[in-house]
Amino acid sequence: MSEVYQGEERREFARCEHKEPVQCRSIETSEDKKSFSSLIKGIVKNLSAAGILFEVNSENVPNVANLLLLELEYQTATICKEIEERSLIARNKFLGKIVRIANNLDGTCDVGVALIPRHTDIPEDIKTLIESE
Repeated sequence: MSEVYQGEERREFARCEHKEPVQCRSIETSEDKKSFSSLIKGIVKNLSAAGILFEVNSENVPNVANLLLLELEYQTATICKEIEERSLIARNKFLGKIVRIANNLDGTCDVGVALIPRHTDIPEDIKTLIESE
């Protein structure tokens, strides 16, 4: 069942339902180094050329503003070409930033991720971390 938004549409890109597994790792930062969190598994609810909404168990939720390295089966989505043209893809994974977390009544959370655009400059230490993944 598709949710219908009743307000004024402000999204730049259309969203499409996409019920597929996703797994990701959050990039954890400390004063002296960056590392990956343990593997986070979830189910995508929908995606667009600009972002992804997925559901995870509430005990595995990273923080808002964390960077994620997402492994996602997206080739079956109707917006596949837009995602590839627009998004930064490293080692066949997407880099995204968590922009929203919403708790669900069943103990899960919805995690909204904005995909990092292709031509974004990212710090060298994050590039090195991603390349070592």
